[in-house]
Amino acid sequence: MFSAATKSDRLSVAQLAKQQCVDITTVRRWARRGTRGVRLRITHIGGRCFVTEADWVAFLDGLNREKGAASHA
Repeated sequence: MFSAATKSDRLSVAQLAKQQCVDITTVRRWARRGTRGVRLRITHIGGRCFVTEADWVAFLDGLNREKGAASHA
């Protein structure tokens, strides 16, 4: 997918939104407020916002852990 070391290892917020078939405001909300207690970490480079593969995977893992914890409670 992508990682913080190179340009090919990160996606802009707009690219991630398109890839995940969600509106860009949804990705921004995940970063600003989070969802189900998990926030998406974004990296600012030259006035633009990017998401690394590691940050996207951490966000998804956090959501899955949260979902798993809720179903076992």
